[in-house]
Amino acid sequence: ETADVCEPKKGEVCIKYKYVGINATDVYMTMGRYCVSGEVPFGVGLEGIGEVAAVGDGVGHFIVGQTVAYINVTSKEGIGELAAVGEGVGH
Repeated sequence: ETADVCEPKKGEVCIKYKYVGINATDVYMTMGRYCVSGEVPFGVGLEGIGEVAAVGDGVGHFIVGQTVAYINVTSKEGIGELAAVGEGVGH
């Protein structure tokens, strides 16, 4: 599944991925041994580095083009090219 468009909601930042880590948590989640929300489907790739592609209303700490590192354990999107994440997950 692909996502070509990312439209962040209020308080969200759209990140264009550059690098995404795959770790033991991701492996365990795909094996059904560990799942943060208990809901499926879910994506793997909970942390990474990317560039801010768009910002939603009310976001004050990020600007388009800024490089960010993030951890997003609540996302169900996982690895892709773009993802909208809450402003609090990036640094």
